Order: sequence, then C-alpha cells, then structure tokens
Amino acid sequence: MRKIDKKIFRLFFAATILIGCETETPEYFFTEGGLKYKYQDIVGEGKEPQIGDVLSVDMKWSTIEDSVFYTSVNTGYNGADIVKLKKQNQPGGIEEGFAKLIEGDSATFYINPERFFKEYIQAETPVFLLNDAEMKIDIRLIKIQSKKEYAASVIEWQRYKEFEEFQKIEETIDYWNSNGDSIVEIDGLYIVYDTLHLGKKINYNAVFDLHYIATFTNGQEFYNTYDNGHPDEFQFGQNGQMVEGLKKAISSMKYGQKAKVLVPSEMGFKEKGSAGNIVPPYTPVIYYLEIIPKNADDFFIEK
Repeated sequence: MRKIDKKIFRLFFAATILIGCETETPEYFFTEGGLKYKYQDIVGEGKEPQIGDVLSVDMKWSTIEDSVFYTSVNTGYNGADIVKLKKQNQPGGIEEGFAKLIEGDSATFYINPERFFKEYIQAETPVFLLNDAEMKIDIRLIKIQSKKEYAASVIEWQRYKEFEEFQKIEETIDYWNSNGDSIVEIDGLYIVYDTLHLGKKINYNAVFDLHYIATFTNGQEFYNTYDNGHPDEFQFGQNGQMVEGLKKAISSMKYGQKAKVLVPSEMGFKEKGSAGNIVPPYTPVIYYLEIIPKNADDFFIEK
C-alpha cells in the first residue's frame, strides 16, 4: 500500500468506528506478502517504522484458542520487547506486521507457528503448537527510535535504574540500623547474623540444605522454601546454582547459622534480571538464610 493510500485508509477506518456508519470494513487484512492481521487500535497519523529502526513493542503470543504463553510485560526490557526492524528474505513474515504499524497502533497478526519460531525466534517450535496452522501475535507499537536514539535511551535508563537501586540499598541499610541490627559489610554485601552458632564451616563441594526467603527491599516475597515445606539442596561452589552474592554470604556462615543479607544487583541478577523477569534488572534482593546440616557431625562445635 502506498504511503498516501495508507493514510487515507487509516482516516477512513477511524471514521467508520467513530461514527458507526453503515460502511463496513473487513475483519481481516493482509500484508503484501500475505500475512493476515486485524487492527485493535489505530491512530490517524504518526511516526512510521523504517528498516534499521529500533522498535519498542508490547507483545503477546497465544494459541489460536487464546491460550497466552508469552507476554513482554513479564519478560521484556523495561516491560517491552526491543525489535530491530530488518528486511525479510521471504514475504509474509512478522516483520511485515511491524512495518504495518505506526506509534500507538496495536494489531493481532496470524502466522504459522513453525515459520514464526524458525525465522523470527530462531528456535524449535513448541510441541503444543506443532499441529496448529496459526498462532496469534498481539503487537502494540510503543516507540520508534533510530539506533543512535535507542543507544542514548538505554544509557539514560541504566543511569536511572542504578540511582534507583542506590536509593533502595541506602534506605534498607538505614532501616536496619534504626532497628539496632549489627551490619557486617563483606565485599559489597550487607549481612546481619541472627545467630553466631559455631558449627562447622561449609567446605567447597559440600552438599547442604538451605531454608531461605527471598524478598525485594519493600518486603515483597518472591520465593520461600518454608512455604514449599522443605529446604532447597545445594552443592557449595557449584556453578549456576545461586547468584554470586548468595554464594559469598554462605561462605561466611556455618551450619545452623541464620542471617539476612542484602545483595546488590551487581552480585545478584545484574542488568538483565532473572529468568521470567521475576527479579527485574538492577534490583537488589534480600535473602533470609538458615543453613540446615545434613547430619549431626555438621553441628560439631569448633574449638
């Protein structure tokens, strides 16, 4: 569709919705390459994406029966997916869908799952979609930026998040101090030992049980082994089992000991956050720890 035609179509589409006239617009449209879509919200005029632009989009993926299995609100950068608009090799791909929108538009696109995952995600198609001819991609185009504009906005956002994290850490330390907690700082961690049990230290590669509660600095929990009914098992020093800050805190403790530790993001989930965005980027975490001995010998009091 030529640029002038696109604007005329938008104005006509918006008018039919606003005045409720008898003229009917089709439920579905098709891109030049055959990608089926329908508009949810449409603005009359605005910035249009060009090849090479960086798009901030709110995306939701669902089966044709409306079972949602991905949403950028939970997993995307700052609540949105970031897409660099590329020229596609084959017509009818999801990139044609991005190109159909302008800032503020939202639409639902219907695409073959195998094509979407192979071309766009570059991953295997989920098993539950293998027999489906179509899946739905809901897209709202939030912002269009050049590569230079996007890079500048990321730096600005990072600075803001770093300052916000600094404030959260300072407020937490002040609150602990006001409660009379004896805070020990170890390599950037802030630890308050609830008990000074003199059991054995945890040796490298030792297998141990850990009861812990993980919260944000506002007290909101996101993990609790006590609620699970059993502690989690770890092998001390094993890569990938826990964040660096938690590993350092436990290395300073002994069997039977309890503590709470404030872990800054640089020793936690860093600038990317945790899987599924349960812990957002640049977010400090508080852990309430209790190291559970595997056997009675671990309670041996060192002299």
